[in-house]
Amino acid sequence: MKPLKSYIKYRPDIDGLRSIAIMSVLIFHLGFQSFSGGFVGVDIFFVISGFLITNLIKREIEITGEFSMKQFYIKRIRRLLPALIIVLFFTILFSILVFSPTHLSRIGGALTSAIASVSNIYFWLETDYFDVSSQLKPFLHTWSLSTEEQFYLIWPFLLWGLMTIKKNWLIPAFLILTGIFSLYLNQVFGDGSVGIISKHSQRIAELIQDGNTTIFFLLPFRIFEFAIGALVVWIIHIKSKQWIYDLLFILGLILIGYAVFSFDDKMLFPSYYGLVPTLGAALIIYSGHNSRFKGILSNKLAVGIGLISYSLYLIHWPIIVFWTYLANSIDSSAALIIILASFALATLNYFYVEQPFRKKKYDLALPHWKYTIIALVALLAYLGINIKQNDGWTWRIPKTVVFEDIGDAKNFHLKMWGGAGYKGKGLIDRAKGKADIVLIGDSHANHYAEGLYKILSKDNNLSLYISNCFSSIYLPKFRRVDKESYIQISAEALSKDIPYIKNGNTPIVVLSESWLSQMNTADMVDKNGIRRHIKIRTKDIIQGIYALKDMIGDSILVIIGNVPGARYNLYDIFSRPRPLFFSSFDQDKYLEVSPYPERVAFNKQLKEASIKSGKFIFLDPHDVLCANGKCRNLDVDKKLIYSDGNHLSKYGSIEVIKGFMPQFLKILQSKD
Repeated sequence: MKPLKSYIKYRPDIDGLRSIAIMSVLIFHLGFQSFSGGFVGVDIFFVISGFLITNLIKREIEITGEFSMKQFYIKRIRRLLPALIIVLFFTILFSILVFSPTHLSRIGGALTSAIASVSNIYFWLETDYFDVSSQLKPFLHTWSLSTEEQFYLIWPFLLWGLMTIKKNWLIPAFLILTGIFSLYLNQVFGDGSVGIISKHSQRIAELIQDGNTTIFFLLPFRIFEFAIGALVVWIIHIKSKQWIYDLLFILGLILIGYAVFSFDDKMLFPSYYGLVPTLGAALIIYSGHNSRFKGILSNKLAVGIGLISYSLYLIHWPIIVFWTYLANSIDSSAALIIILASFALATLNYFYVEQPFRKKKYDLALPHWKYTIIALVALLAYLGINIKQNDGWTWRIPKTVVFEDIGDAKNFHLKMWGGAGYKGKGLIDRAKGKADIVLIGDSHANHYAEGLYKILSKDNNLSLYISNCFSSIYLPKFRRVDKESYIQISAEALSKDIPYIKNGNTPIVVLSESWLSQMNTADMVDKNGIRRHIKIRTKDIIQGIYALKDMIGDSILVIIGNVPGARYNLYDIFSRPRPLFFSSFDQDKYLEVSPYPERVAFNKQLKEASIKSGKFIFLDPHDVLCANGKCRNLDVDKKLIYSDGNHLSKYGSIEVIKGFMPQFLKILQSKD
């Protein structure tokens, strides 16, 4: 009997199809808007896998009368594991050198899940594939490998069982029904509200409430793509006329092209949209070996890219992640460098790892190769678990900044921003009765709570009242228009605070806002409460401040301007390790930053209005935090002034209020 491989004819056009798939994914990941649907390249890979694996199993059973599960999985391991292990090893090594503990901890969990072939489940539980933070996860792309490997665990057993029944119609019917059911599941789970599950398990219901993420990552919702590829095995022997082959080939390219260039990450995917690229791939697989246009895919360039597509898929995404993390963005020059580097490393991985193991030049049956691979897998698994359990190896972090603890950047903001722990609408010390200081505004008012209480209020035996701080302009006749809930609530809050202020101890009223961002989402209303639909300008804000002063009577009104801003999430920046050979890791350049010109200009206009009108006192955080065109991001104790990119931390709140104390003391003296 002839060796099995002699019965399976090589299809260069399928490698050409792989080249379309990988280039679509690569260019999409680089952020080219014209390839907004390039993520469908993964779906094309699923169709190809469904076809090739089904064809291999079917032909083996037909030719030999049996099927060796052991040999099947050994071949899959030789084909996929060595190249994957090498990429995982160098990726985690580089990640240890550059990533902050926050990100490295998550990367450790992702590494372990990738080795266990469950990274699709890991990322499903963690986040959305298309969100911004996904660009900081070098193992995110392994979700598709896990999905494919899960398919390999199920389909050979099902196919072998179905073929033993020996009914020609059975398997095609099974594939069609399974594909339809998979599409049905996409429809049912797509909106995240599955009533029957909610009734029986609230925990599972919470997990699937993000329908888009659920159907994107999990195998049941991708089965129809593998099934379409598998179904081609049963129809490919059906002969067609030449013009039909040509038409189907071109139609397949058109369908794939349409998906690549017109789909985007806002779509509910795959759902029924997934049929477009997958049917396109199926048409090409069916017709590609007979079409007169097959040269489009079977030329040397397309085939060459297709041959290294697996290594290219493995390598390109970590490079993009590292570049994004270190350089913050990818421009056209960077994109070219990434493409060239990805191709170079993928070619090396293909010729020196992927092919030698696949062709048994490095035979996994030999003890030294087998134990080497096992040792690498064990090492990677240990690293992943240890990194995850030890919070991303915080010992790697330099002592540029003093942290009370190293954890998650989001939690740091929630715990350490200047308003953390100060609940709105009330006196901090209720025993003191009426307020001497009233703080109003949005979250950029609330971040002064720590400083006002500990530096001004507490030390001078004054009572501090903090109003509810809403994301809207806290001035008469202003409304935020992009969030309906804020339109009425902020107006009600102001109307309730004014009587409290006027019936208090003639308190100092402190108003602060994220002024420029609020102006972009605000409008004004007329005397009847109807929106005026105007673009808010600085002069409108100044008039609103005058109106507020008229409303609060004898109370002194203090307006605090825009903070300079950190420009970066400092917690992440300063919790990165700093290897000497990475110049971009020079954290000293983040100790000071240039102020935003527009914030400086706005503050200047408010200061001039304050001096000219005498109706309010203006305090500029730039006067405290900036000098000689640079603004500092650490206080004297090397603690972060900001809890994120714009909000003052508790340390920053204290630092700024300390800087304002001469003005506040002068105000207090004037009241006496």
